[in-house]
Amino acid sequence: MDEDQTNAGEVPDAALPAVENSSVDSIVARLSDEYKILQDKIDKIGAFTFTIKGWSVTLVLAAFAGGSSAKNLTAATIISLGTVVVLCFFYKFDRKKVGLSRMLGRRAGRIEDVFRMIDRGRANEALSRFWVPYIAHVAALGGRPEFNPELRDKEKRRREKRAIRGEANFPYYVVLVLLSLSIPFMQRESLARHWISIKGSVAKHDVFRPAVPGKPK
Repeated sequence: MDEDQTNAGEVPDAALPAVENSSVDSIVARLSDEYKILQDKIDKIGAFTFTIKGWSVTLVLAAFAGGSSAKNLTAATIISLGTVVVLCFFYKFDRKKVGLSRMLGRRAGRIEDVFRMIDRGRANEALSRFWVPYIAHVAALGGRPEFNPELRDKEKRRREKRAIRGEANFPYYVVLVLLSLSIPFMQRESLARHWISIKGSVAKHDVFRPAVPGKPK
C-alpha cells in the first residue's frame, strides 16, 4: 500500500485519526473479521457465477429440445430469440458479479497490505490510514470513478472492463448465443417451404429479370 496514494477505504493524511484512542488489537480483530467475510463473499460469488453458466447450458439444451419438437418455424424462431435474450441477461448478471468480486478482492488485498505493515512494526501508520469496516461502501460505491481513484483514468477503466469481460467468459456466452440462433435451422421442412415460397414470389414478380425494350414487364 503506497503511502502517497489514497485508495477507497483509506483516510487522507489531513484526516488521520489518533490510533492511541482505540485498541490496536481491537482494530486488527475487526480487520481479520472483515478479511474472512471478504474471502467468504468472493468464494460465494465464484460459485454463483459457475452456477449461472450451468443454467445457461441447461437453457440452451432445453431450447434445442423445444426447437426440435416445435410445430413450425415461427415457434422455433421464438424459442431461439427468447433463449438469446435470457443468455444476454445471464451474461450481464455474471459481469456484475465478477465486477463485485474484483472490488472485494482489491479490498482484501489492501487489508493484506495493512497486515504486512503491522508485521513490520508500522501498526500506527497502517491503522490510522485505514477505515474498518468498509465492505458496504465498497459494494455500493466501489465501481464509481468518483469514489474509486483506481478507475478515474480512462485506460485503467478500459483495462478493468476487459478484465471483467474475460473473467465473465464472454466467448462462452457468444458460443451459446450462436448455438441458440441455429435452432430455427432444425426446422428443415419449414425452411424449405419458405425458401420455395420466396423463390416463387421473386420469379412471379420478375424482380431480377432485365426489362426488354418495347415489352412491359
